Amino acid sequence: MNDKKKIFFIAATGSESSPNRSYSNFVLALCKKVIQEGLSDEDNVNEITPHYESKGSNIKKSLFNKLLAYDVFVILLNAADKRFNPNVWFELGAISTRRNCKIIAIADDDVHIPFDVNDIKVIRLGNLKGFWNRYVFADGQIVKTSDYSKNSRSLNYVEWKSEDIKKLSPEEADAYKKFKTELCNCLKDKKYENPFINYYENAVLNNMGYNSFREFLEDKIIDIATYIPGEQDAFEALTEAIKTAKEELRTTRFANQSIVSKIDNEKTGVTKAHNNFTEELNNISKTNELSVCRRIICNNNAQKWKDIYEALDKGNMTVYIRKENYNINFELVIIDRKVAFIHFYLTNQSGDTDSSMESEVRHDSKIQRIKSTLRIRGADVCGALIEVFDRLIYRNVKERDLSRTLLGIEQGDYVKGKTNGGYFISPSHSLDDRERRNEIDNMLINAYKEWKIREEDKIIMTVGLVDVLRYDLSSLGITNEQYKSISDEYKKMQNDNKRY
Repeated sequence: MNDKKKIFFIAATGSESSPNRSYSNFVLALCKKVIQEGLSDEDNVNEITPHYESKGSNIKKSLFNKLLAYDVFVILLNAADKRFNPNVWFELGAISTRRNCKIIAIADDDVHIPFDVNDIKVIRLGNLKGFWNRYVFADGQIVKTSDYSKNSRSLNYVEWKSEDIKKLSPEEADAYKKFKTELCNCLKDKKYENPFINYYENAVLNNMGYNSFREFLEDKIIDIATYIPGEQDAFEALTEAIKTAKEELRTTRFANQSIVSKIDNEKTGVTKAHNNFTEELNNISKTNELSVCRRIICNNNAQKWKDIYEALDKGNMTVYIRKENYNINFELVIIDRKVAFIHFYLTNQSGDTDSSMESEVRHDSKIQRIKSTLRIRGADVCGALIEVFDRLIYRNVKERDLSRTLLGIEQGDYVKGKTNGGYFISPSHSLDDRERRNEIDNMLINAYKEWKIREEDKIIMTVGLVDVLRYDLSSLGITNEQYKSISDEYKKMQNDNKRY
């Protein structure tokens, strides 16, 4: 496969015996010579092809085919008489619409370039025009080969062989070296950007009502990532973002306590920001008529059952309960497949294992603090994160087969889309407050009694229902003595510095 950059040369030509053809051939041969001398195979540049060698009866069709086939366009802007040729400028206009290409212009020294195209790199011929006048074309007539060179050549073509270069005056030799340096540097430049495309894109954006490309990106939610340090700023940004939810909202709650520690002072503003987020989340889920509203809460602390209850009571969502030993050290929020937030915890307060220590002692996880947050915009990346989210709750997303990481789900429990465990759904808000809360109480108590729950999860859930939600022991079918043993075991779990 030939991946060398292909170069297309455009100039005013005319008939083979015309001054314009003579001049364009002169410049074309000059370009070929300096490329041969100044570039190597490593520069990946092919030979220049002049446009009058293009095949095809339809010139316009041929031109637009070349727009797709070539990477670099070298254009001689003026004709032999220093005038502009309309065909050359038409072709330049067509090339200006090509996104990924380089445009290099060549012109005589005293030719004024219109400001419309002053963004193009223009290489001046300098005193080399005098060489053409003296040795190729003189007194308005094409000079015969025998008159300017002993070698056999085409009537109006110069090959720029060593004997031609020797004929250069000192001023022309300097112009040759300068031209060679500029052209070769342009061709070596790896930035193949058409300067006109920026104006075209800006015009399109302005017509659409945007002042900049960034405004367009932010409005259309094309991939943009923003780093947010700290907790308060993260929750404030998150609260504003979920207000925009129109169709779907997915959130997690893996932290082992309230994300904001009880030792945080109200003066810091962090606790208030977190509470505002929770209230807004419940409100949005209830009022925005979302087609999807899912929340994952990990059963790794008894206080989590207050979060579960409030989500079911004050919100309108499906709450999935993840087993305590399937905690994850980040939080994920995805809004309308457009915006996502990923919260990361401080590494020494995340509950993870310090593998550098022989005993693999867990980091202090009694207080989990958010270190930083990444806000990501973009349909593609949010779609990928939704797959991550859904795999946290489904073993088989397509078949809606619930994952065994969920509370009450064990192998073989899933049968034809129905399962006894894993999640709760908010009761209808058409019920009055008392009816709603009775229904929630029944859901939680039935889950406690009927779900297959491993011992550690059962201990955490029991303390959550009794100590946090104040359920009667009798409603759960346990005695005072049994609960005292469960409570002691829960305290022991906390003191053992596990993830609770």
